[in-house]
Parts: sequence; structure tokens; C-alpha cells
Amino acid sequence: MGVQTMPGIAAAPVVETHDASCVSTSEAVALDRSAVVEGQSLQAGKSRSLGQEGAFVVHAFALLCYVRVWLWHLTPAAQLLPGSTGFGWFFRYLTFYSYSWQMLQLFIACLADISKDPVQSRFLNEWADDLSCALFGLANSVTAMYYLIDATTGKNALVEGGEISRPPWLGFSVHVFNTMTAWADICCAHPRSFSRRAGRLSVAIIAFYTVWILICSHCNGAFPYPILNELPWPAGFIGMASTSIFLHYLMFLAGRQLCKRVLLKRTKVE
Repeated sequence: MGVQTMPGIAAAPVVETHDASCVSTSEAVALDRSAVVEGQSLQAGKSRSLGQEGAFVVHAFALLCYVRVWLWHLTPAAQLLPGSTGFGWFFRYLTFYSYSWQMLQLFIACLADISKDPVQSRFLNEWADDLSCALFGLANSVTAMYYLIDATTGKNALVEGGEISRPPWLGFSVHVFNTMTAWADICCAHPRSFSRRAGRLSVAIIAFYTVWILICSHCNGAFPYPILNELPWPAGFIGMASTSIFLHYLMFLAGRQLCKRVLLKRTKVE
């Protein structure tokens, strides 16, 4: 039915109106939601920042200690050790070899912690992650093998020139602090991946050293570890190398399970 009007009186236009209170309520809810989201984003940003700062402190402190120990091998006191002469220098020892790799990893991790460029940060984090995972098993196996051989044969069988006195902090740094650093890294940094690529890198690092120590023994006429010289060739070397590789792989798997079952769950809860 149409709208009827009286003659001479114009029809009043129909005007749609909105309830002002509804508009105000909707706007208030929207503002509240955006404020909550903004607050959560800011809090998450602060948490990530605090995590990065904490990781940087750990990495930087460990790096300074590593550099101090590494540079000591250039001092006159270190020149008294057999490792300072001959082919391969101190790198022919698995301890120093793995220690140097860890120092490189800590340096890259520090750069990743302070990097502001997203692309550069992602690249550095990937390398720090791969090296951390690859060297976790190596650091732990070095410590385990050292104390295993020490308990079964004595210090003179551990390394050439074992009778020469060394600074008391040196043994702790390369046989205990190295493992402490490896564990601290996977605990303080974002959950390490222990990916297949890290596993391949781990195998490459230990395989290279196996070839390297054979080259050094050929050039120097003896292995840098007296126990290897006392074992029958080649069965003794193969057995010792196999034991080391097994421990290395076992610790790599332990690190992977630790990150998956413990550290990753802890991160999700937080």
C-alpha cells in the first residue's frame, strides 16, 4: 500500500537512523581488541628480545673464554708442548680440532644474536644451528673419550708429552668447559633443529678428522695419541675410530631427543 498524503502537504522523507550507543559499543570493542593484540605482539617482541640478549651473553662469554684458551697455544709456554711442532700443529689433536670448530660456531652465533638484517640474521642462524648440532656430539664424545682413556690407561697414554706440566685451567677448558658450552648453547638458544643437514655436516667433520689424523701420523711418523701407537695396526685404529664415531653419533641422537622432547615442549608452554 502506498504512502498517502494530504493534498498540499509534501511527504516527509524517510531518514534511517542508527543507535549511537551501538556504534560507540562496537568501536570500543574494536579498540579493546586491537589494544590486546598490540599488547600481545609487544610482549612477544620483548620476550624474543630478552631471549636474544640472554643467548648473546652466553655465547659472548663462552667465545671470550675460547679465544683466550686458543691464543694461549701461541704463547712461549705452549711451545714446550709437542703439538707446537711437527705437521698439523695442535690441530692434529681431536680436542683442539673440535675446540676450534666450537669457537667458530660461537662467533657465528654471536653475529646472529646481534644481527638486525632479517636475511642476514636468517643465514647466520642457520649456520649457527647446523654447527651447534653437528658439534654437540663431537664435544661430548671428546670429553667421554678423554675420561674413559684416563680411567683405563692413565694420562701418559692420553696425548704425546703427557708428562709435561700444563696450566690447571687448560684441561678443564678443553675437556669439561667444551661440553658445558655445547649444552648451554642448545638450552639458551632457540630450539636447535638437529636436522639431516646438521647430521651430514657432523659426519663430514668427523670423517675429515679421521683422514686428517692418518695424514698427520704419516708425516710425523706416529699418531699424536700414544694409545693409538700401542694398538695393533690397523685393527686398533679402526676399533678406536669406530668407538669414537659411535659415541659421537649417540650424543647427536641424544641432543636431538632432548630438543624434541624437552626444550621444544618448554618453549611451547612459555
